[in-house]
Amino acid sequence: MRAAPHLDTNQGAKLNFEGKINFFFDPTCPWTFVASQWIRQVSNQTQLPITYRPFSLALKNKENDVPEPYRSSQMSGLSILRMVVKVQALEGAQSNLIGELYRQFAKEYHLGGDKAVDPKVIAKRVGLSEDVIEAISDTALDSAIEDEMKFALSFTGNDVGVPIVVVEVNGDTFGFFGPILHRLPDVEHSVKLFNALVELAEIECFSELKRSRAQVDVGSHLV
Repeated sequence: MRAAPHLDTNQGAKLNFEGKINFFFDPTCPWTFVASQWIRQVSNQTQLPITYRPFSLALKNKENDVPEPYRSSQMSGLSILRMVVKVQALEGAQSNLIGELYRQFAKEYHLGGDKAVDPKVIAKRVGLSEDVIEAISDTALDSAIEDEMKFALSFTGNDVGVPIVVVEVNGDTFGFFGPILHRLPDVEHSVKLFNALVELAEIECFSELKRSRAQVDVGSHLV
């Protein structure tokens, strides 16, 4: 078996492999927001690039009876993700606008507590063009989001939501649901956690570890 890629926490978290991280997100999920802060912290230390990719809880749950206010919240996230797909088409999947759109929305929605934040206001703040902003109501883009979701779920199974992380390293691609973090770890533990997840993801027969969740602290804090 090939040795798992590893980030050396004793040498400034240097990489001994090349690759990239695909981070699948719904912008309204608080657990995903904390995980996004964690993966940015890993990326900042290692220069491993992140591609933010859409995963809609509204589309995932469209056949389910989701109560309010969760349904409206998930639809707000879908508006953001339609703009993400439009940016992908115009600027490429690695456009910095995608991560910035997510961060600016999260500042209002998660950190500011404004669950009714207007996606158009966030889009204009980021500097998105009018044709991207018009994508908010374009249901034709939902099929592209669902294609992204199918790719993510091919690594995890269909019984999960987000966050999902898919890592491409040394010619291999593997993914997992999670991690579920109730707060942002410090830099050293962020990299250690990434190492551990990479090690586990390589073991094909491994499926799950779990312990009870604490209250999520979305303000613990990189942004």
